[in-house]
Amino acid sequence: ENSFYKMSNAIKRSLFRACDCPCSALAINCCQFGCCIADVPVSDVGFASNANNADWMAKLVTVNPSLTLRQVVLPGSHDSASDTITRVTPFSASGRTQNVGVYEQLLRGCRYLDIRVGGVGSSGTEVDVFHGCLKGGKLELVVDGITTFLKEHPGEFLVVEVVAEYGRAFSPQQKRYCLDVLRAELGDLIYKDNDRSKLYNDITLQTLTQTLKKQVLVLLNPRIYKGFEYEGQVYDENYVAETYGFFHAHHWMRNRWHNTRNIEQLLEGNLTDVQKYTNDRNALLTSQFVLSPGVGGIQDVLHLLVGSLSLRPISFVYQLYQQDKMDNFMRAHADEAWNIIMMDFVDLAPALISFLIGLNFPQLLQIVQVTAQEDVSGSSTMDVTDAAKSFVCRGKMLYLTNLQQDLGLPYGEGTVTIQYKIGQAASEQGEAQVLKIPFDETTEVLVGEYAHSSGTFIHADTEFVAME
Repeated sequence: ENSFYKMSNAIKRSLFRACDCPCSALAINCCQFGCCIADVPVSDVGFASNANNADWMAKLVTVNPSLTLRQVVLPGSHDSASDTITRVTPFSASGRTQNVGVYEQLLRGCRYLDIRVGGVGSSGTEVDVFHGCLKGGKLELVVDGITTFLKEHPGEFLVVEVVAEYGRAFSPQQKRYCLDVLRAELGDLIYKDNDRSKLYNDITLQTLTQTLKKQVLVLLNPRIYKGFEYEGQVYDENYVAETYGFFHAHHWMRNRWHNTRNIEQLLEGNLTDVQKYTNDRNALLTSQFVLSPGVGGIQDVLHLLVGSLSLRPISFVYQLYQQDKMDNFMRAHADEAWNIIMMDFVDLAPALISFLIGLNFPQLLQIVQVTAQEDVSGSSTMDVTDAAKSFVCRGKMLYLTNLQQDLGLPYGEGTVTIQYKIGQAASEQGEAQVLKIPFDETTEVLVGEYAHSSGTFIHADTEFVAME
């Protein structure tokens, strides 16, 4: 079954890469319909049953109850509801940045949502999702997905940013209706204390969810407040905070758009920001790992016509999520004080999301021994323990993004056997566990307290054989 799954994914990835250029070419797909948008991860990784991203915060507070919201690494999604833009809408491929809806994103571990909306027509009660000029589904359906998740998972806490999409008509009546929908749906789950220092520094996640029974912080982009006067009442920051318990996003969170399609510039820009604001505990820090398609001149237009440049976010994501790009970057800089990690197409990076979540868990990982063997009869076993140890992040998570390169193997397919212990300290770590994992060039491996890659557990004393 696993072999069939991997073969199926490999075929789908090959088809996407073959079709991406013609689907991106304006000379062929002039209306940029949402065809050939990849829905399989860039790399293969499977997880055992202990990795359930739907309830990761509830699990976290049981083992690390002192964490506050500013101290936690939170996976998040960019233009979270853009999956509601139908694929048959002209230029939908340029506007869709997610394959799955907000409910599914939350199940996969996202705890920050970026909801972009605007008014429709003259009706004061019609507010829909927008990305640029592209219209998606109704706000009510999106909020219903959020509410359903929170009620099903009472130990989870979300940050929801609501953005008035740039350039979209949004009347004061429609804005008030938007706020009313959010308040009516989310109700008592909303955190309403207008003291961000208290929330970020003093109140633990455990207190938030278990004592206060609060599960969502709602932040409003400043464009919501612009020209917002209805029936004689000015809906400014103070009035909205007092009446609804929603707060000004730019005062509660740093969130810089890097506006680049260059991967290196994007990664370095986020690294600069996280290092600059490491000690700022009075605002959340959102790191936007989002590449921005754009047109810089006549040369870009020519490239767009033939498909060597794309307006499709999926084309850029498939480059960014390659094992030697964002995965390696996050692994190399895992010690930084990351907070919110905003991403496109979160379903295409399951290993990275579980890695980010795993960084929050406190138990230390001790690598005892790692060996690798090629899938060839009579092949010898290589001891690659030292190489593997160099990729243990924060002392907690082993993350191998490309086993051949990471472990210095002369082959790209085989089996890796990992013997390890988990505990707060060496004296507390019990019997070693041994995990045997088949791999190829697309396999990523995670091992830690929170999650481990799927494989076969074997008995350390009888079946783990170390070779020179």
